[in-house]
Amino acid sequence: MSTSILSQRVQDWILLGDRALEDNDPYGALRYYENAMEMDSSKAEIQFKYAEALRLNHYYNKSAYHYFKVYRKEQGRIYPLSGYWLAMMQKQSGSYKEAKQTFRRVRDQFEEEPDSYYYRKAVQEMRSCDFAELWQSEESETSEIKPVNGVVNTESSEFDGKFLDDKRLLFTSLRGEYDMEGRLISEDYQAHLYISDPSFSRLKEYNPIPENSLGFAASQDSGYIAIVRKTEIGNQILLKEGNTTIAQIPGEPGDSSWYSHPTFGEVKGKQVLLFSSDREGGFGREDIWYCYLDSPEELINAGKLVNSPGREITPFFRWEESELYFASDWHYGMGGFDIFFASFTDDEFGIPNNLKPPFSTRFNDLYYSFSEPALKGSVTSNRINAGESASMGCCNDLYFFEETREKEEPLIASLEDLNKYLPVTLYFHNDEPDPKTRDTTTSQNYIDTYYKYIELIPEYEREYSKGLAEDRSDLAEEKIDRFFIEQVDKGIGDLELFTSLLSDELEKGSRVELTIRGFASPLAETDYNVNLTSRRISSLINYLREYKGGQLLPFLENRADNGGFLRVIRIPFGEYVANKVVSDNPNESNAIYSIGAALERKIELVSVQQSAKDSALVQLNFDTEIANMGSVLSTDTLEYKFNFTASENCEIDSVYAESPRIEIAEYFKVENNGFIKVKIIPSGFNGKQRQRIFVIGNFPERKKELNITFEVNGQ
Repeated sequence: MSTSILSQRVQDWILLGDRALEDNDPYGALRYYENAMEMDSSKAEIQFKYAEALRLNHYYNKSAYHYFKVYRKEQGRIYPLSGYWLAMMQKQSGSYKEAKQTFRRVRDQFEEEPDSYYYRKAVQEMRSCDFAELWQSEESETSEIKPVNGVVNTESSEFDGKFLDDKRLLFTSLRGEYDMEGRLISEDYQAHLYISDPSFSRLKEYNPIPENSLGFAASQDSGYIAIVRKTEIGNQILLKEGNTTIAQIPGEPGDSSWYSHPTFGEVKGKQVLLFSSDREGGFGREDIWYCYLDSPEELINAGKLVNSPGREITPFFRWEESELYFASDWHYGMGGFDIFFASFTDDEFGIPNNLKPPFSTRFNDLYYSFSEPALKGSVTSNRINAGESASMGCCNDLYFFEETREKEEPLIASLEDLNKYLPVTLYFHNDEPDPKTRDTTTSQNYIDTYYKYIELIPEYEREYSKGLAEDRSDLAEEKIDRFFIEQVDKGIGDLELFTSLLSDELEKGSRVELTIRGFASPLAETDYNVNLTSRRISSLINYLREYKGGQLLPFLENRADNGGFLRVIRIPFGEYVANKVVSDNPNESNAIYSIGAALERKIELVSVQQSAKDSALVQLNFDTEIANMGSVLSTDTLEYKFNFTASENCEIDSVYAESPRIEIAEYFKVENNGFIKVKIIPSGFNGKQRQRIFVIGNFPERKKELNITFEVNGQ
């Protein structure tokens, strides 16, 4: 065959493949591009289109192989998304380390467009790969997820399974036309609604809705139903009460947006209809929206925490948990789509949490649902089952799980048990919160500062690896990533667990003292850093005040009906106890971006102890447990008085300082009040100092620690 004829034949197959993709037939396109590859596999154009078709048919490993061949040749210059799709296919093949490296190259490719989707996506996916590696080894709190076998799952696509109260399974299947003997006689696939018996052995078509509808949902009491139907310009949802249509979403004529995945839920005590849509006004490519049933014309976005620049779809509301479940391809995940849940608090849906394995995998996992009466739930996934080819995850199948046991909660019998979950260490960016101010309080919640901090990860990676060769640069970035995963992110998880346990203890009527210490790196003057660490402690107190819509407020304000009380003891050290190896030079970039400096910018929840609950319990409370004397001369003589209140049965046995240059000048107690006066002799001290005084007595913790900080600046 002549070269010109061969070239023409190759172009014919490519053209047929292109047309198949235009007709939304990725399997046909794969066959055509495969023929072109057999004739000429050297051209990047053919390799790229073949990789695209493999991806669309969920052949993740093979697709990654061919994307790699293309990307190795042209480095994204001809096909700008070859690196991005290579990274995604590596991720969905479970090769998380390789995927992260490729996402790093994609980030660098788009670094001049930091607001672009692909730059932001690459940054997001680098952290996703880190989390995915961690989550692979975690054990599930529920029973194993199993495929719904029997007559339900087929070679076609089954999805959107929902268990009814009697354990029958309602689901949708995209199937062709079969004859009486089960042979496929037409590949004109249509979505059909089916219902199976509890054993998945018998099946019948279910037709409660109009023909050609794409899906439906029913409210808990079945008083309302939502039907998805296709129109000439897009999808729409009909909201019905009984047989009467009470709303059409969208209500505006000519809206060609996509509306689907309806489900019913509750927001602020009122029933809502939730759904997915790519309508204007959202945060990303597809968002979750809702409307109140009594005002369906007003469509409300589920918010910036749930919705992202990517796709959020298949919402489901668990009434007994008051939680929204959904699938997302953006939030930190293991595969393409992962499953997440979020609670509604403070007038918005909160931070999404990944359900992790076995719900989320390296594949696409969607359509989470659960029936409380049946104690069974379902997930749709294209994950690979035992015995299937490990190279692909072709079609969606239904999986089920049973919640057969309570989640294991930590046993807290006393405050000593609660102390086992301390310290909790929380980290901050330089001069945060509220930079360039000497205020000692902030309006920011620690969660706000956390999200601002992790947005700076690319900046930390860039500055920490600046000027290094590529291999050393990658290692430097990995160290930064490990710091954020192992320290910053771990702190958030520890805080959520501890606060939940603390709340449970307060609900029992306990009166609790929580001690928080604040620290800073030495990039500003000492007095400034003391105020800065006070602001950091303030951000945590704001978190406690706002926790679950103000659940802890009555305890913090000592007005809880059950007598419970939470007293926060603040100890802002500033930089007085900072690691001496951290640079004091503000012009040295690593003084801000080094891991050593980052480790110093923190607050610690260090202890909880019993506060006075009744007159029989001994109590000793100081107005402050730290005194910052600021900058002093070695020739100065300083005094400070620590005032306290105490129960009448409190007895102070002794007071002593750890240094002989700190004198206990006087202490006494009269009824419920007293003070401890100390004299500080700076002579003999150099630089920044933190000195401790110990108070011994018959109060519950037996020993209290007071702190004095100062900096000696010579004569």
